[in-house]
Amino acid sequence: DSMCHLVGLIGKSSSTSLVDPQVSSGTLPWKFKFVDVDGELTVESVHSSPTVHTTRKHSTQSMRMLWKEVKLLDSNNKSVAAVDITFSASLRDTSSVAETGVSFEVKSGTPVGIWEVDMNFPLSAGVGSDGELFYPTGYGATYSDPAKSTGGEHTYTYPCGSASMQFMALGSSASPSGVYVAALDKGGEAKQLTYRSQKSGSMLSVSVYPADAGVTIAIGEGWSMPYPVALGVLSHVDAAAGTPLWHQAASEYRS
Repeated sequence: DSMCHLVGLIGKSSSTSLVDPQVSSGTLPWKFKFVDVDGELTVESVHSSPTVHTTRKHSTQSMRMLWKEVKLLDSNNKSVAAVDITFSASLRDTSSVAETGVSFEVKSGTPVGIWEVDMNFPLSAGVGSDGELFYPTGYGATYSDPAKSTGGEHTYTYPCGSASMQFMALGSSASPSGVYVAALDKGGEAKQLTYRSQKSGSMLSVSVYPADAGVTIAIGEGWSMPYPVALGVLSHVDAAAGTPLWHQAASEYRS
């Protein structure tokens, strides 16, 4: 929507929404952790609507959302810098999986660095006793009723913190559609993959740790994610037919 809340993700084969509207209405798909020489900074709450720009080129639809002059506050709640934040997404006509990313530019104030950025996707998939979570623990594992079987949260670090692959999926044994989230990082940099149970749904997140974390960025310069995060719909999820959630997610990951 106009505030860049995720409000639509539809499984074509089931015609059901895979987004949790109660959670997504208050959740932006990005969360930055900025720092300066004195420590961590707080991003002031974003209330204004971003500028939206869409383009179409070579059978790919792209969207860019820009929040201007977002203030960064120190421990005394004083504004020390302002940044422009951009969220982007692109989707090929032949694909059901979009590639998303974020970037920022320091516009005024003091130089700041970035410590971490989270890409957050609130979902309605994977809820209840028939819910399923695929998580890349070891060779990969499927968790039934994930809110209970994981204790409400499952988070590990890739590549050396028990997460062996860079993708996750949520679905239901009663639905032919699932949700796929993956870091399309050919370099295999450190990151965290998280599943979290929410009030009425689920959250899948990818936490990006920049290689130059904490290094200050001067006014007029910026930072962009070094790889996109994929978000999309998995179709034909049917364990009885030999295409369970993990199989469809792995097939997308290999493509």
